[in-house]
Amino acid sequence: MFSQRNRFSLLLVITVVFSLLAMPLVAGAATPSNGISSPANGAALSGTVEVKGYANDPNFKKWQLDLLPGGDSNAAIFLAFGTTAGDFTYTLDAASLPKGNHALRLRVVRNDSNYSEYITTFTIGAAAAAAPAAPAAATATRPVTPTVTAATPVTPTKSVAAPVNGISSPANGATLSGTVTVKGYANDPNFKKWQLDLLPGGDPNAAVFLAFGTTAGDFTHTLDAASLPKGNHALRLRVVRNDSNYSEYITKFTG
Repeated sequence: MFSQRNRFSLLLVITVVFSLLAMPLVAGAATPSNGISSPANGAALSGTVEVKGYANDPNFKKWQLDLLPGGDSNAAIFLAFGTTAGDFTYTLDAASLPKGNHALRLRVVRNDSNYSEYITTFTIGAAAAAAPAAPAAATATRPVTPTVTAATPVTPTKSVAAPVNGISSPANGATLSGTVTVKGYANDPNFKKWQLDLLPGGDPNAAVFLAFGTTAGDFTHTLDAASLPKGNHALRLRVVRNDSNYSEYITKFTG
């Protein structure tokens, strides 16, 4: 038989237990979601900007951050990548970008090389309006007296073959070491730019941006082959046209 005091103690314990069970559970912290958290979508940027984001996946392989000039995914410029899942930051020099609308692209790449993509748009300054062209000054014309000239014999010359697009040096399949000068040629009737990328292990999904230019013709780039892991790699040249389509040229090499 419980005493009056023991019964009261038991009743008190039961009351406390039921009170605790009735209390609402505290919600756990929200799991971060993939994407670019800063700058905000549509923000106007200037100067030096810290880009912040989050990248994760059960089959995570890497994250890659690209700049899309004019918002054009076909003109993407590699900025950074990492092989550690979670939060990341990157410092963007917005002052070096032309005025207008651009975008940042985050790709969260999985082990099977498929990926999820996240886009954040931003604006640099305001695009300047084109000034109206000045009217051409009127000029008077006068009759031209035709002249007769004696024909000069033409000495035939050996024609020089026009350069072709691609990477001319190093040769395809070469073994590289130390510092190497990459040479090539890029041109098109509708030329927009050329872009040179490194494909580690020959994998286009792991492409690393090296250089680009907006002047057609010959180009060079200095490659530090000594910093690459041993194995088979490749260089990729893209000759991009004004409609953002491009022709692609691959040169394989061994490090």
